[in-house]
Amino acid sequence: MITSKQLAELAGVSRGTVDRVLNQRGGVSPEVRQRIERLAAQHGYRPNRAGKALVSREPKTIGVLLNSQGNPFFDDVKAGLRAALDDYSDFPVSMELRECKGYDLEGQLSLLRQMGSLSGLIITPLNHPLMAAELNGRIEAGCPVVTLNTDLEGCRRLAYVGCDYRRSGRAAGQMLGLLTQGKGRVLVVTGSIRVLGHNQRIRGFCEELKESFPALAVADIVENNDDDALSRARVAQALRGDPAIDALYFCAGGVSGGVAAVEEAFGSRRPTVITCDGTPEIRRLIEQGSVQASVSQQPFQQGYRAMKVLLDKQLFGVPPASDVLYVKNEIKIKHTI
Repeated sequence: MITSKQLAELAGVSRGTVDRVLNQRGGVSPEVRQRIERLAAQHGYRPNRAGKALVSREPKTIGVLLNSQGNPFFDDVKAGLRAALDDYSDFPVSMELRECKGYDLEGQLSLLRQMGSLSGLIITPLNHPLMAAELNGRIEAGCPVVTLNTDLEGCRRLAYVGCDYRRSGRAAGQMLGLLTQGKGRVLVVTGSIRVLGHNQRIRGFCEELKESFPALAVADIVENNDDDALSRARVAQALRGDPAIDALYFCAGGVSGGVAAVEEAFGSRRPTVITCDGTPEIRRLIEQGSVQASVSQQPFQQGYRAMKVLLDKQLFGVPPASDVLYVKNEIKIKHTI
């Protein structure tokens, strides 16, 4: 096991910089932060933290509620959560993971209420006042909450860890505009209007088209609940209703089903298709030319940082550097996957 001094030498930084990164303090560039975190994981760095803990070694249970069933994007998110939990193996901390499919508000609230008493909660919440009220009640009772991958309006959470969706949408709009020479009709396919992040992506996308590519019009916006079968049906229906559509933007899941509908409708022609994320299926579609580019959002880092933020606060009283912690948007094309 290496020391913090050795870790600093490997990263080419000071021990103070290593300390700021490992304790989620500010003043470190994203590139340096990622390099230190990567080296720490590679070399199994484990700080001696028992003496720093503000609490007794009373067992703690961190609840995690994700709308991840049937969505491969969350495989890396869950891997990140578990990797961060392993970093705290010197403390009696466990994770209670619950998963749901799609965006059913009552279903998510029901699962949340079944989780009972928790030391902290990480959740991908639906953006609704009832959910905010439920989470605020837990926060008032002493259970800190970290929103993961999508945020929630009106919630007094400890932090949000995830994508800067507005910038992601603008990046997708810029790529689509360049690829279409700024002309055409675009079908936008979203997961759910109940997800704040999806709406923010669409807002950024539309802003970019309006400012930079005014001749590129949004023909329609359809929901697919991140479900491939539903995506295939809704995309096919939209394409039948508007044959002038010649580009698509998938700003959530259900891409494989939607692309299947595109290929049926267009045959050998290749419309411009922009997606988000970098799942194995997205990479396959990029490699075969069905998708031209995608804006990914570092799912592993989202899970890792969300768990770390919550445990650092609960075990050591160390607050997050900010209540909004964005991961980096990454452009994926055929030669970068």
